[in-house]
Amino acid sequence: MTRFLSLFAALFLVLAAALPHPKSTAETPLVVHTQEHVDAPHATWDGSNFQLMSNSSGLKPIEDTVNWVSRGQVDGGLGMYAWRVPDDPRLSFMGDPGTLLYYGGPATGFPQEQIPIWAGFGASANLPTENFRDQSFNMEIVGFDGPGRMELFNYGGEEWPAQRLWSSHDKGLRATWVAQGTHTHNDMTFTKPGLYQVWYRASARTTDGRFIASEPQVLRWQVGGTDPRLTTLHDVASSYNAAPAKQTGNTPTLSIAPSAADTKGAREGVLTTLSFDTGNAKDSGHAVFYIDGYRLAEVPVEAGKAQWDEMIGGYSSDFQVVYVPGGASQSGRWVSAPLQHHTGKVAQSTSEMGEFPTPNSADPAPAFETAPFSPSSHEVAVATSEVMGEDFEVTITPADADTSVEVRGGLYRVGDEPLQELPERVPADCELNYISSPGNRTLRTYVGDCTGPGYQLLLQITPESRSDAPGAALFSRLFAEGYRALPATSTRYSRAEGPAASEQKDGWADAVTLYDGHVDIAPHQREGKLVMAAKDETNNHARGAVWRDLNAVTFAVPQQAQKTLRRPVPGLASAGESVYELPATQRRGLVWPGLSNEHMYQSHPGKYVFHFTPVSAPAGGQWRAFNGTEAIAGNQQATSYSEQGSMHRHLAWYFTQPGTYEIEVRVDTPLSTTEAGTLRFRVGETDAAGGAPGVDVPAPGQPGQPEPPAPGSVAPANPNAVELTSGHIDFGPQHRDGTLGFYVTHESDTYKPQDVALVVGAQRRVQFEAGSLPRDVAAIVGRFVSPGTGFYHLPLTQAPDAPWPGFSTTHVAQQFPDGMNIEVAPQSAPEGGRWWAGHLPGLGVDARTLASSDGPSVVAGDGPFHTHADWIFSTPGEYTIAMRAVSLDGATKTEWETITFRVDLGAAGSAGSGGSGVGGSASTDSSGWKGVFDEAKKMFTAADKFAATALGNSPADPAGKPAGTAPAGAGANAPANTQASSPGRAALADTGAHTQLLWAGALALLGAGALTLGGSAFRRAHATLREG
Repeated sequence: MTRFLSLFAALFLVLAAALPHPKSTAETPLVVHTQEHVDAPHATWDGSNFQLMSNSSGLKPIEDTVNWVSRGQVDGGLGMYAWRVPDDPRLSFMGDPGTLLYYGGPATGFPQEQIPIWAGFGASANLPTENFRDQSFNMEIVGFDGPGRMELFNYGGEEWPAQRLWSSHDKGLRATWVAQGTHTHNDMTFTKPGLYQVWYRASARTTDGRFIASEPQVLRWQVGGTDPRLTTLHDVASSYNAAPAKQTGNTPTLSIAPSAADTKGAREGVLTTLSFDTGNAKDSGHAVFYIDGYRLAEVPVEAGKAQWDEMIGGYSSDFQVVYVPGGASQSGRWVSAPLQHHTGKVAQSTSEMGEFPTPNSADPAPAFETAPFSPSSHEVAVATSEVMGEDFEVTITPADADTSVEVRGGLYRVGDEPLQELPERVPADCELNYISSPGNRTLRTYVGDCTGPGYQLLLQITPESRSDAPGAALFSRLFAEGYRALPATSTRYSRAEGPAASEQKDGWADAVTLYDGHVDIAPHQREGKLVMAAKDETNNHARGAVWRDLNAVTFAVPQQAQKTLRRPVPGLASAGESVYELPATQRRGLVWPGLSNEHMYQSHPGKYVFHFTPVSAPAGGQWRAFNGTEAIAGNQQATSYSEQGSMHRHLAWYFTQPGTYEIEVRVDTPLSTTEAGTLRFRVGETDAAGGAPGVDVPAPGQPGQPEPPAPGSVAPANPNAVELTSGHIDFGPQHRDGTLGFYVTHESDTYKPQDVALVVGAQRRVQFEAGSLPRDVAAIVGRFVSPGTGFYHLPLTQAPDAPWPGFSTTHVAQQFPDGMNIEVAPQSAPEGGRWWAGHLPGLGVDARTLASSDGPSVVAGDGPFHTHADWIFSTPGEYTIAMRAVSLDGATKTEWETITFRVDLGAAGSAGSGGSGVGGSASTDSSGWKGVFDEAKKMFTAADKFAATALGNSPADPAGKPAGTAPAGAGANAPANTQASSPGRAALADTGAHTQLLWAGALALLGAGALTLGGSAFRRAHATLREG
């Protein structure tokens, strides 16, 4: 039966391959991701099945992208793109100690200019996991073609295990798990450089046992080599065949030797020089270097020579060069015979002519198993070892020896009350997460202090989605008197129950723990009394906003909130010390409490004063609450804090020790003083049973790159708009008169966006000089403003002399309990004007970009959200920005609306001067450039179609074979429908001369447009053209 299912699945994949691809990449050049963070594949849901995307500044199907693992902008050598296998038995799967591998860069802590790529994989938060068995799914490698092998893993030193995540060649590690709404930061290695093609799919079991899987999609990994964006020979074989075969008497030579360059990699002995010489200094053209028949690097031939430095790894490979002569070259085409080489080998060369390279990996991937199956048994054995120093070993062995399972959980300190299920939102005291697969059943991991009495070993063991096992097995063992080694003990897979449904109720007096999301600490009128309340918008226990008695609320600060400080917390801790932090900006997985008087201020304006009195803390525990760099409360003494007008203030909270902290809070209001309430934080949660109660609520999806509004679809700025000069302002969706729209809320008033303008006065100007700002702040500001000039700044926290704009979707939380996203698109700006909105880094605030004049963006949160921002404007004048709200499924959208900022108009001049709008602004809704750019766009498109064939991305081969079919010479493990074209099967391409002519013509038209229209309108129109 199993064999029949395997044959059936194989036939299914072949039939699926014949279906048309959802998007033809021939029309668009492949997007190259390199030297940046990218999650690929990133699992999303299209309404009926998974779709795998590349997630980096927007979402694109993975087949439309290339991940280039480069050597970085600056050669970082060993530890950056080159890596030697450490002498650590946990890494024996990588090869012998000292083996040299190509490295995807460290998972964290890298110098930005040296990183090859920062690649992980992830999953959207809006996957319907409630419909999946155990709310679990897999991403799988289902095809692989390349010169070497690929490994993904986490390795963090002696205290942590080497956690294997994914492998091209280990059959039991071709399926991996990733949680909904998360992504990985992982290590990655390749045994050799060159072009790799990896086919992925996502799969799951539904709660009724059905197997679902997406169609395979291919992602290209260019490991080492030259920049794919600079490729000119898109089909090397056709270009080679079209070139003349002249006999000139010259002796072409391929040479390989250790690099003598003055770079870190060369000095460390990890770089090798590949050289080609035609023997004639009058020759030109291109040399393409191959490794084991796979394309590696394309280098121009100048004066008869070409050279490329590469990290070729510690394994022997066959190298060849293909020479395609330029039009004026005297030498003919040539292919070298293979030359076997590895890093450190003595110099060698060959002048022997060979056959055109064809893929011939010395280490091909074993056959792939993709069919669903029934395990021979539902039994799983769990065993643990004696403690070895500070480590112990855990072995998870399914009775079906071919099954892979995910193991999650660890040792929890519970006293004598054991847990009945795995706590989802509280980590284990000694965590244990890994994939148990054939040949990889045992994990050695840190056990630390978790060997004393009162610890429970609790593990959830989840079968892979291909298995039709009923559900995860739960293993539990309480060590009431202290840890003891466990002999092999059996447990069984069992059917999982789905998540419980939440109910909306009053909830005022319910004792709850809040662990993730937005909360306001506020004065509140309740049954004729003035009390302290928590406005709970976390969705932890019920959907939507719920007012709760502050005395009944506990704020959980988990162990994950502990961090080692890179900068001191004044008066509390020095750099290098550890504290627990709730940052001033929202972070997934942490509660986000702030102070607010907004709700009472609407009906009772006046002065509000918050009073904080420390009540209790654990032994030696200290705490502080910061507004920016100002400590407004702490354990030393009672303090008070007030602001003018309506207030909504989020603070950064710091705690030095685990335990419970209690703070008395009361507020003086224009009516009277509230009753005292207790603000309670439980820090460094160790009672797993007490953490994270409540209902799992599906989180929002990960937004992609929005489409900017069409020209003319957004209302222009209103010269008679009401000017807002200060106070709390929110941009976001609301229901008004039964209709959903996008509005501006100022304090207690709500406006249509075209009826107001935010005024940024001259007092908000900041002079920007070298060294005048902290380095990390200057790095952001410097992208938009040059040193020696000034800029205008609206701060993240409220200032009395400036508007305080932010984004909010909380007004529609009842109608959209999973939240909405806010799309933002730059519309117009003064001549040379640029703007940015985000979070400048500081105490308790991590750097974050929300939107900018660089292009369209999405502001999103976990469920209904409310966030403020630092705003930067580079020059005086009027700026207009288009915004709208969009539901997570994209089905509901407000109309685009115009938000107007008037920045120091006294410096910019009166309305109409210097441009086509107030302060010299020039709207992108101009028709003057349209005809010029329509023609230029045609020429760009023609040029792009040449570039679109890079790395085998072609519309069809000369024989009319459709794109996406497997070409001759492709690896045997390539699914038929997603194999990219290989040399000899792509569309005919030459050395790039035609592309250059097309681009030259387009650029000439653009130059005329610039002279006619002026620089500002030209730049915006050109950006629109390239986005289109």
